Amino acid sequence: MAKHRSTRVLDLVGLPANLIAGFMVGAAIPAAAIAAMVAGVRLITGKVPFLSHAVPDENGERQLVLSLVTPEQARVLWAEHKSSFGAPLEKLRLEIQSMAEQPKA
Repeated sequence: MAKHRSTRVLDLVGLPANLIAGFMVGAAIPAAAIAAMVAGVRLITGKVPFLSHAVPDENGERQLVLSLVTPEQARVLWAEHKSSFGAPLEKLRLEIQSMAEQPKA
């Protein structure tokens, strides 16, 4: 009887561990694929892909621009665009922090 009870406990403890492991693998695989593509492009061309801000076209619709730039240019462009990403990311960080600090009900 004791063996049966301990197996049930291990199954209950194993479920969240498997869920977390699956989530981490599911998040890591796409990130690794993107990193591999960027590394391949850099190896072949010597440049890195950089996704620029949305640019309005003649119809007023916003478009994203993906261009190949040197690593030095990418650092400069990132420094320019980082400030525009900062406000939304800071808002998201504060929201996550406030949710983490809320007492569990």
